[in-house]
Amino acid sequence: MKVLPLKYMILIACLTFFVPLNAQSSSDALSLKEALQLALENNATLVAARQNYYGAAENLAQAVSGFRPDVSINGDITNIQNEPEGNSFITQEGGNLSRGVGIDLVQPVFRGGSTSAQVRAARNAITAQHWLLKETYQNVLGDVARAYWDVSLQADTLELNVSNRELLEKQLEENRARFEAGELTRTDVSQAKSRLAAATASVASSQSALNNAKAKLVELIRVPVETVKFDNFEGLDGFPDTISEALELADRQNPSSVAARFLHNAAVDDVDNVIGELLPQVNLVAAAERVDDPYPGFLDRETTETLQLNATIPLYQSGATRSRARQAKYAVAEHKANIIETEEEVRTKAIQSWEAYRSAEFEIEAFEEQIEAATVALEGAGEEVRYGLRAAIDELDAQQELLDARVSLVRSRFNRANAAVDVMQVTGQFMPVQLGLDMSTLPQNQAVMDEIGSNWFGLDVDYTK
Repeated sequence: MKVLPLKYMILIACLTFFVPLNAQSSSDALSLKEALQLALENNATLVAARQNYYGAAENLAQAVSGFRPDVSINGDITNIQNEPEGNSFITQEGGNLSRGVGIDLVQPVFRGGSTSAQVRAARNAITAQHWLLKETYQNVLGDVARAYWDVSLQADTLELNVSNRELLEKQLEENRARFEAGELTRTDVSQAKSRLAAATASVASSQSALNNAKAKLVELIRVPVETVKFDNFEGLDGFPDTISEALELADRQNPSSVAARFLHNAAVDDVDNVIGELLPQVNLVAAAERVDDPYPGFLDRETTETLQLNATIPLYQSGATRSRARQAKYAVAEHKANIIETEEEVRTKAIQSWEAYRSAEFEIEAFEEQIEAATVALEGAGEEVRYGLRAAIDELDAQQELLDARVSLVRSRFNRANAAVDVMQVTGQFMPVQLGLDMSTLPQNQAVMDEIGSNWFGLDVDYTK
């Protein structure tokens, strides 16, 4: 028999994953792709994560503001009452009401490189936050896929248990008839009744598990779910062919690892920002002021214009700034250690998920063989019981073994599906673009930074969603 290459086996099994025993043909059944798309549009965790990212992106606007001027307008109305005593030609008796208006502008010229460092740090931190947003997307989509497959798993298990109960009901009727005919004992009938009671309990348990699985899926996609279906899911791309490829992908594009590196870069920039406070600060200061009826009232109007280049050289700041600089350097070392720790965790998870996937593959093959053998054994046991060569309990045992093998096969396929998602997540590839989903809900990092960095005056934010 010709064996398909692993890559094609994965493409068939990874998101189509398996054709369930209770495959739905109803047109209103929810497909996996539809469930994932609904999560992108409705999931509250994703909405909160996006807003958190946009909020973090505003740090760039605050950093860029260090290059921009501060402009303010001030005005005053002053009433001065004067009651002179004695003789002097410069005194004026009575009141004076003056009105003044002025505009002040302070344009930073040089801030010791702090502004440039703040901008770099903000960009690195925002990019890190964007990768963490991607991780949230992967986690939510993975949860949806697992919940979806859990619905199918529980539905398959329920169908198997219902079929087993129906078979046991017929078998109990047959055993009663044979008992009446004197071919079986009361013990044989009681054993069949016991197995039927256990099967009935299993059906109830499976129904409860199915309802719980549906509730979890509804929680994630916020849409009622009746049935699910497994259609061919096109668009999955990039599943690694080997564990070496998986490790390489995980090192290069795992969201946690990449975010840790950008946070380290932001910490390095923060050191430059603090050190910049120890360097000279140069500002251009411009001011204009007009006062009508200035005190003491000899003039009708007075206008003053000022242009000043102001330089400040810090000499000693009580040691606080130098302490913050040392603190920032400790943060760099901490982030460096976090990179190492995160990369090790990611590598371990990549190996574990890959091995879990391969193990599930082997289990599926073994359970398929077990089902084939158990089916033959059940047929043989049934015939031998009818000819009096075996006890009735042997047929019940053979039937239970076949049921257990079928349930184990369904669960192994479920485990393979989950392990495949783990592999895709740890390699950073369980994203809308790889899954062929609408990408519009995922912010584009560079476009967001360009928009926010160039926003001088805007206040509009739709925070009511």
